[in-house]
Amino acid sequence: MTDAATLVMTALEHAYNQDTDRALATLQTLAEEHGDAALFGAPAAFAVVAVHVLERLHPLAPGEMWAIGSLVRDIETANPASVFAARYVVATANRQADHALALLRAEASHPDDDRFPRAVLATLGLAASLMRAVLPKDAQ
Repeated sequence: MTDAATLVMTALEHAYNQDTDRALATLQTLAEEHGDAALFGAPAAFAVVAVHVLERLHPLAPGEMWAIGSLVRDIETANPASVFAARYVVATANRQADHALALLRAEASHPDDDRFPRAVLATLGLAASLMRAVLPKDAQ
C-alpha cells in the first residue's frame, strides 16, 4: 500500500503532465486504499500548491487579500467544480481555514454523489495548470 501523501503528489504529477487518466486512477487508488478521509484531504494539498504558485506569480503586499475576479453572472453559470476550486484556493490563500473547511464540507455533503469528486479533480486541475504557468518549459 502506498502512503496517502505519495498518492496525492503522484496525482498532482500526472495532472501537471496532463495525463488526466492516470491522475484520476491515482485518486481512485487513494480513495480505495485510504478511504474518504484521504480524498477529503487531497484538495488541501492541491490548494497549498496552487497558493504557492499564486504567491510566486503575484506577490501581495502586507494586508492584501486574494479575491475571485469574476462577475456574479459568470460564477452563476460556471461549472460548480471550477467555482469550488477557485473559492477553495482563495480561502486557503487568505488563510481562512474555517471558510475552506466549510466549502469542503458543503461539497462532500452535496446530494449529487459525483459533485465532490469533480471538485477534487477541479482543484487538482487548477493547481496543475498554475504549476505549468511558472515552471520553465524545459522542466515540463
